[in-house]
Amino acid sequence: MFRAGVDGIVQRGRPSLGDKTMFDAWAPALDAMHTALSKGCNILTIVKPGPAAIDPGMKNTIALHGKKDAKATLANAVSGTRTRGRPLPA
Repeated sequence: MFRAGVDGIVQRGRPSLGDKTMFDAWAPALDAMHTALSKGCNILTIVKPGPAAIDPGMKNTIALHGKKDAKATLANAVSGTRTRGRPLPA
């Protein structure tokens, strides 16, 4: 299910890591969940590292320059800012 969501992001926007898109947050989360799955963890243990990996992935976009759509046009304006998005519940 999570893989399909990330694949949908990739199909629509064709992002790469470092493009300052939501893919920069979701790819590490998917990797963390895949690692837990490969260790044979149960579903509750598999989904737990996902949100923990999204936050650092999102914060890593702050120093990036946008490379897609409006972010590319406003690259200097968005560099040093967090990509918009709703924060995860605590």
